[in-house]
Amino acid sequence: MEALVDSPSFGEFLVRMGGFVRNRRTKMRLKQSQLADLVGVNRTTISAIERGRTQVGLARLFQIAEALQCDVVNLIPMGPASSQQVDQLPVSVEEEPQSDLDMLLDLALDADEEEEEARHGTQPD
Repeated sequence: MEALVDSPSFGEFLVRMGGFVRNRRTKMRLKQSQLADLVGVNRTTISAIERGRTQVGLARLFQIAEALQCDVVNLIPMGPASSQQVDQLPVSVEEEPQSDLDMLLDLALDADEEEEEARHGTQPD
């Protein structure tokens, strides 16, 4: 799993996701500090997310989506699809397996666990 997190494609994913967050924030005419207040983080965290410089846990991503008044799927780059093409995605997993999405969710859950462990000062297993 570490190799995936260090791969260029994962870095590109973070940059694209950050771009989606920035685009939505600017369309809502919010400053980074305003979004940070809504999400409960500091402005530098929002800046790092928007530049693709940090991993975002799944819970945090849902908080950002809620603050930006959009569905979380609008912030997740899925292959060549953009946030404007979300309505063209398969309706159910049975129609088209979403192994990339499953992998993304696993990474996000791992990041959430690491964030929680860091907050409570516990070490990962």
